[in-house]
Parts: sequence; structure tokens; C-alpha cells
Amino acid sequence: MERTKTRRNGNEWCRLEVRLTDEDGHIRLSVCGSAGRVAGNGKWVLETCGQIRDDLKKWFPEDAPFFKWHLNDMHAECPHQEERGETYQTHPAAVCPDCGYELGSAWTRRELPPEVIAWAEGVNEEAA
Repeated sequence: MERTKTRRNGNEWCRLEVRLTDEDGHIRLSVCGSAGRVAGNGKWVLETCGQIRDDLKKWFPEDAPFFKWHLNDMHAECPHQEERGETYQTHPAAVCPDCGYELGSAWTRRELPPEVIAWAEGVNEEAA
């Protein structure tokens, strides 16, 4: 399932793109976007796209709390390490004292809460 929402302000525009996919019975959330300007001839010109988190937060502040769930199945850390703020950059190969997981040894998954799935399913284009 893919949903988009686009906003325009003067000759600038930004599009939020949200995708839910089923990966082996687990739901993955992907959040990305594109942004640009409208040229003098009325054509929409793409200037940036992909993981444009700062642009998306600026244009869609009400949606920003859900962005942290982006690629919820690609965490290098276990939940304990995440709570402590340990990342692969700050603690490479650290072993979790709670569960024994070695940071960065595999991708770990965070199951999406129902409210995140409901948000993603509710993203819709807005009336101009």
C-alpha cells in the first residue's frame, strides 16, 4: 500500500510518500519524499528526493512523529541498546548486557504499533 500527500506554497512543493509492505508476515514502513518548484511554464521541477527528512518535517509537521518508524525492520541495535542511545557509530560491536545481542551483527525489527499503521493508511492527498 502506498499513499502520498502533496503540499504547495507559492512556487514550491513537497510530496510525502508512505509505503507499507508485508515482509514475511511483518509490516515494514517506508517514508520518503520529493520536493521542488514550479517553473514559469507551469511544469513541476524536481529538486530533491529520497530521505529528505528535514524538508518533510517542515512541510508535514503533524506527520513528523511517525517518521521514526521508517524502515522499522532495519535496526542495527536491540531495543535495550536503542533505549540507551547506543548506535553502531558510538558503540561498534557492543554486546548488550541485557540480552547478549552484538550491536550491528544483524538487522533487528520493531513491530509497528496499530496507531502507526492507521496513520500510514490514512495519508491522503489534500484538497487544493
